[in-house]
Amino acid sequence: MDIFKCIMSRRTFRNYSDRVVDEDDLYLLVECGLHAPTSGNLQDFRFIVSREQNVLNKVAELCMEQGWIAKATGVIVVCSQPKKQRELYGPKGDHIYAVQNASAAAQNILLGAHALGLGACWVSGFDQQKIDDYFGVGDARVEVVIPIGYPRGKPDDKLVEEIDTVMYFDKYGNNKSNPDKLKKDYSKIVEESVKTWPEEGRNIFEKGKYLVKKHIFDTKKKIKK
Repeated sequence: MDIFKCIMSRRTFRNYSDRVVDEDDLYLLVECGLHAPTSGNLQDFRFIVSREQNVLNKVAELCMEQGWIAKATGVIVVCSQPKKQRELYGPKGDHIYAVQNASAAAQNILLGAHALGLGACWVSGFDQQKIDDYFGVGDARVEVVIPIGYPRGKPDDKLVEEIDTVMYFDKYGNNKSNPDKLKKDYSKIVEESVKTWPEEGRNIFEKGKYLVKKHIFDTKKKIKK
């Protein structure tokens, strides 16, 4: 799958079929996680993989009783190693870099799952102490739980903000963008440019625009017949 299509078509799935996720696919997804960037290239993330129903049931319980998690047929738990980061970067390594590294790995896993035709969900709502104790992570820390399964049904359409409302230039809040260009609506941009053309050029452009509109109108009439 093309990487841009994969990124833009990925969706969250919380409804899974009974088809069991292949073990090799889970291993491949962990490989995807391993290729995420890490601060200082410490590669401090660790992964717990399971397809056991009793584990899925317990994870669902620890994740604020989210029962749908138990319907998945596999799970990847992404852990960080705060101590390793703290030794190199101090408190910032513990509270920020360790979390960022695990998050980058989790996103790689989500994209990999989508490319394999699997459904997955990023879950970070859980009892931290209890889930750490359950998996026996010691000095490590659970950061993200990713239930995985074959999707049942289709996800809802995702509403995404328009790019011109979220992107700034040079400084936060500085929006000097051309929204028509960002939305790839070049018709208005071309028309503004045409105004600077010599009269002969403007006349040719207007004639061409008329012919295009006439062709579209005639085509629609034929379709209706």
